[in-house]
Amino acid sequence: MIASAIDGAGVVVSGVNIAISSNKINANDLLKKIQNVAGGKGGGSPKAANGKLSRNVTTNEIVTILKEQ
Repeated sequence: MIASAIDGAGVVVSGVNIAISSNKINANDLLKKIQNVAGGKGGGSPKAANGKLSRNVTTNEIVTILKEQ
């Protein structure tokens, strides 16, 4: 719903759990970029990806990674 509403990517982080839904960028690629910063495991497809991170991430870290897309 988030990705559809903003016509982009929706990223939801709860503790170390992460879910990504995307219409324009590859959700799985974005998850891998976040995992490069925070570690963890998971995967998905270009439209949706989810997993667990090795540590909590901040909003600023997520925003920085999204800006690099």
